[in-house]
Amino acid sequence: MKSLQIFTAFFVVINIFTAQAVWAHSSMTTEPKNGAVLSSSPEFIEIKFNKMVKMLKFSIVDADENKIEFSSETGKKYVELYQAKLSNLAKGEYFINWRAMGKDGHPMKNKFSFTVK
Repeated sequence: MKSLQIFTAFFVVINIFTAQAVWAHSSMTTEPKNGAVLSSSPEFIEIKFNKMVKMLKFSIVDADENKIEFSSETGKKYVELYQAKLSNLAKGEYFINWRAMGKDGHPMKNKFSFTVK
């Protein structure tokens, strides 16, 4: 009986921490969308979060792994919308990798890609 109580307590504690981790992370959307095929170069790459985050790393590379230059007025501030302003991109595939941190200290990272035809 004692082992059942210990197991139940352990199960409850694990579920509490798992639930907190799920709620702590921010959801996000990107523009262009992952896998998008565009007829022209986008002016901006945007990542929209449902919570305030600080962008720690943001990089854009082409299919040959050449770094693509961009500018951002966001800097290291906490924002819900991160924008990277682009110059005119040539035709090809582009890959974006990013890492951010929520105000609660939780790290987030993701990657996506799009193609300019």
